[in-house]
Amino acid sequence: MGALKESEVRDFIKRLAGDTGPSPVDELLAIASEAFAGGDLGTAAQAYAQILGAEPQNPDALGGIAKCYLASGDTERAKQALAMVPPEHQNHEAVAPLLAQMKLRDQAPAADNLSEIRARVEASPSNLQARFELASALAAGGQSEAAVDEFLEIIRRDRNWNDGAAKQQLLTLFEALGSADPIVKSGRRKLSNLLFS
Repeated sequence: MGALKESEVRDFIKRLAGDTGPSPVDELLAIASEAFAGGDLGTAAQAYAQILGAEPQNPDALGGIAKCYLASGDTERAKQALAMVPPEHQNHEAVAPLLAQMKLRDQAPAADNLSEIRARVEASPSNLQARFELASALAAGGQSEAAVDEFLEIIRRDRNWNDGAAKQQLLTLFEALGSADPIVKSGRRKLSNLLFS
């Protein structure tokens, strides 16, 4: 009779449900994450594949397996995995950075042209198109800090160049790196100083 205390309600539910631990999917995600962090891409990919066998649209598993493919250099299979992500999960934390990475890779000039592009920038520092190509190639090649600096230099020289393309690409790079990355934190501060000073 009357209202029960919160602790009594919890005890009652615990007696009915039993002691519930992590789900099999959560356990597999933990195994995959640990394996990936340890460089064991095969075990990580197998764990993600097992999850996808049970839950084909699981965004954590799709993002995880795409990350495994990218780490092994198989960009095509990474794209295929990301293409399977339903639209409602495109902004999921395991998916959004990978989609941003793929966008950067797709838009960048070939990495073997990097020295040629750098030479064009050095010969004409005000050539913003060449600087944009350099920044994009650096971003796609994993030289994120240098890419951020080049995008910021374009914005410093002409913030509206090419309809704000440098800022858009810089924000895509930030998304690819993730908000916790120190390069992103520093880059956001510098961008704010440029835009609001």
